[in-house]
Amino acid sequence: MGLQFSAGDSVLVTGASSGLGRDIARQFAASSGVRVIVSARRMKELESLRDELAKDNKVIVPVEADLSTRAGQDAVLVACRSEKSFRGGVLNAGSTYFGESHEQDEASVEQIIALNVSSVVRMTRELSRDLAAKSSTGHVQLVSSIASFQPVPYQAVYAGSKAFITNFGLSKAYELRKTNVKVLVFAPGGIDTELLTKNGLRHKWGTGSMGVMPSPECADLCVNQFMRGDGLLVPGFINKLVLFANRLVPRSVVTQQAGKMYASALASRPKSLP
Repeated sequence: MGLQFSAGDSVLVTGASSGLGRDIARQFAASSGVRVIVSARRMKELESLRDELAKDNKVIVPVEADLSTRAGQDAVLVACRSEKSFRGGVLNAGSTYFGESHEQDEASVEQIIALNVSSVVRMTRELSRDLAAKSSTGHVQLVSSIASFQPVPYQAVYAGSKAFITNFGLSKAYELRKTNVKVLVFAPGGIDTELLTKNGLRHKWGTGSMGVMPSPECADLCVNQFMRGDGLLVPGFINKLVLFANRLVPRSVVTQQAGKMYASALASRPKSLP
């Protein structure tokens, strides 16, 4: 049996200033009476989301926080713990880098690891502990990636971070199997968000190509998984097909094909990016 919301329940969505996180927050807000705690570094965008949904009497609680820092994590945890009926959250915040990892500056590498790995580990542990102390069911959903199942040259640090998250999430799910807390892993492929433009990939891929999904559609599947409590979901037929095919092909071949594909995209990337 999945999770059922009651009026006054609250849920967290991190990385909610744009893209998938913003659409996930909208989906949750559609549930009558649910309070949605949203966090991101850009407070202006969170406030615009709050104002947008307030027109329909939806409650959005914005928290400005950089989750790559302990102070940012603490700010979000305080907000969650101040809610009367907190039911869990979607840990969606993350970042990437498109290019050769040896050319990536050290600060960028550390930021990706801090946000994609360290913050997710700490937030999962803290939220799971808080939810386990309640009598009601609670879910913690980790947004990973289909990249977590294979090597991805030119997104090496990102793919490595997501491989960690998928394995960490599934391991935590087993550890908590006899409690009222479920840990879920959502592993989408490409999503049509502003990151495609920022990373210079929109010229190569868009909605409908290579399994790239519209953000609202992906958010709907994410929220449905959260509510059902399914342990692992790779959304989209093409993404499922790619995952299945990767199991049949030697890893060296998968790496080579991914490398060629991303090398081509890197070589043709626009020189001026936003």
